[in-house]
Amino acid sequence: AFTDSLQCLKAAVALQKSFTGNPETGNVLLRISIHSGPCLAVNLNSGVDYFGNTVNFAAKLQQLAGEREIAYSRDFAQDPRISSYLRELGLQPEIRTFRPSWTDQTYDVPVLKIA
Repeated sequence: AFTDSLQCLKAAVALQKSFTGNPETGNVLLRISIHSGPCLAVNLNSGVDYFGNTVNFAAKLQQLAGEREIAYSRDFAQDPRISSYLRELGLQPEIRTFRPSWTDQTYDVPVLKIA
């Protein structure tokens, strides 16, 4: 969980650049999804856990991300620093369509491929 959208995206990009599927990182490839909004934070055992529609929507977005990709909601992308940062990196998102099973509404979801 992040309180700053730009720091969230920077962390996601850094993770994707670190986990390239090579033996040094255990041959691991990541799929990342990001959404922003209110949620319920609860102290459980030795840490904090998050619940609510925001968390559920972020989890569902992950199905749009393939290996070494970051899927994020338009709500998250409202921060103008996001598009500025992507321009700096020379990244252009591909738009994919998402239709959750609980609604007739469709969402255009930006997805970044990190090489």
